[in-house]
Amino acid sequence: MRSIKKIGQKVIVRHKQVASGSRDEDDNKFLECGIVGKADCIISGDVHLLELKRYGDIRIITVKEYLEIVG
Repeated sequence: MRSIKKIGQKVIVRHKQVASGSRDEDDNKFLECGIVGKADCIISGDVHLLELKRYGDIRIITVKEYLEIVG
């Protein structure tokens, strides 16, 4: 957790960024945070987000995939 705090940042979404994205509209807030925060990836266990695999330039990956990347 400490390493994520070092590389992460707090973002505030002031207005809706995503017209449509995930099949579960409640998940779009995570896509919006990714856009506002200029994220490289979103790490998730959510089936609806993971099925997207990518949203624009943002990769959507599992925790396992993330741990393989950071090795």
